Amino acid sequence: MLLYLAINFFTILFPLLFSFESRIQYYRHWRFVIPSILITASWFLIWDYFFTKNNIWSFNDDFITGIHISNLPIEEILFFFCIPFACFFIYVIVRELIFLPATLMKFRWEILVSALFFLFIGLKNITLTYTAVACTSLGLWLLLLFILRINFFTTFLIAFLLQLIPFIIVNGMLTAFPVVEYNDQFNLGIRFFTIPIEDFVYSGLLMIMNVTFYEWFKAKKVTGNF
Repeated sequence: MLLYLAINFFTILFPLLFSFESRIQYYRHWRFVIPSILITASWFLIWDYFFTKNNIWSFNDDFITGIHISNLPIEEILFFFCIPFACFFIYVIVRELIFLPATLMKFRWEILVSALFFLFIGLKNITLTYTAVACTSLGLWLLLLFILRINFFTTFLIAFLLQLIPFIIVNGMLTAFPVVEYNDQFNLGIRFFTIPIEDFVYSGLLMIMNVTFYEWFKAKKVTGNF
């Protein structure tokens, strides 16, 4: 059963079908979306390689094609392109059709509090590799955004909350069958149904990194400011 490949396909299908819709015009944002995905995916694929190599998580051969690049199934590599592409579709709708980031509260101190919270959780659980890396990475990234005084955090937060619905469906399928198997020696062992709680942090980091590069490319092109 090629379940993982099918999940990637149907994840990207809806945004592709509506990319040229007159109000959304998602295709106009691809010049910022695609390089953002490529940069972010580079980091996550390195992370994925080492976690798979050290058995922090693994992949069930019953649900993948069997095609690998290094130690990663081709479906896992596609994941880091398909999922952000779909998440960007939600982000662009929130950003362009509802409001622009500049019209919103900046939530500067909320970013700092969130950064310190995730850093605390990560450092407190330093022996749990997945927990430590996911939480510490998100904490450091949020700290960077606080220092940069970004103004898109509210837009990101609304889009992230909206994408939690498809995230729970997709990740729920990946962890329920399971397509992806987690070694609980390296995480807190807390699950939302079948989804490790760290996956929500992982998803947040994946999305906020992509959005940060998107906003940077867009600002550089349009105004020359970040």
